[in-house]
Amino acid sequence: MTKKKKTKPKISPEEYTQTLEKLDVDAIFLDACSVKANRDKIASSIHLDVRHKASYLIKDNRSAKVTSIYDLVVFKKKKRDFALKISCTYSLLFSCDEPITDDFMEIFLEVNIQMTTWPYFREFVQNMVQRTGLPPLTLPLFVP
Repeated sequence: MTKKKKTKPKISPEEYTQTLEKLDVDAIFLDACSVKANRDKIASSIHLDVRHKASYLIKDNRSAKVTSIYDLVVFKKKKRDFALKISCTYSLLFSCDEPITDDFMEIFLEVNIQMTTWPYFREFVQNMVQRTGLPPLTLPLFVP
């Protein structure tokens, strides 16, 4: 068993909070999405696999773009025999009165971005499930 080496945060919690308090969300866009329904694979007992990844680009030292991607697979036993697959890509534009640094953004992606984008994905899934005529699916309030 290997122990994870503790690393000191690159910025202090106080510095992070100061920047976060001044960070404004200028826009949230749905850039891409796909929905695949496989009605023959619907079952009374299902499993959910939700994956999230995010990246960022600091445009200048006072604005940044974040890309947040969600992939959902609903299946009975094996993912390849899915009942539903949904993917969404969101772009978020941020601005700040203070400089936005890589150190801040790395922590922001780890700690805050899903709190911002998850409600959008959750609503999208619920809407698309209804449009495909599948039984209702309500995702939890948050998936870490």
